[in-house]
Amino acid sequence: MSIRETFLQQTGDLLGKLTQRTADLEAELVVVKARRLDAWTEGDLRENSAYHEAENAEEGIQAELASIAKQIAELDVSLAPDYKHSGFVSVGSVVTLLYEGGRERIIMLVPDHFAELEFGRIAAGSPIGQELEGKQAGDTVTVVMPQKTSVYKILEVD
Repeated sequence: MSIRETFLQQTGDLLGKLTQRTADLEAELVVVKARRLDAWTEGDLRENSAYHEAENAEEGIQAELASIAKQIAELDVSLAPDYKHSGFVSVGSVVTLLYEGGRERIIMLVPDHFAELEFGRIAAGSPIGQELEGKQAGDTVTVVMPQKTSVYKILEVD
């Protein structure tokens, strides 16, 4: 299985988990809102701990739902069937690099929270990811890091 196929399979699995978590949170939110409404009907809200607990729980659920929505939006870009590359490196590109010393490596540029260096998935926000973005086959990139400077030649962009 290619690096892209593996990434797409894992991304699809993650999308399913995030979708299920969203459904669970939305169901939990209905319960929490009902608890808050019940507490509200009890009167003085200044001393009503049940109301404040429900309010805090609702805020936590809303924050998690927003975070999941952002992750799903990023996943949707990489899973889109019509997502085509123009030959320039961008998120989702599979890139063949030639390292100094003649060693080749195939990597995939992914959203930051999907990066796994050991599987060849490089974060778009990493130093190498930032240098690769927008480049094309034949370009050479220089990546300056605190420990060293590395030069890579882009052999292929898919």
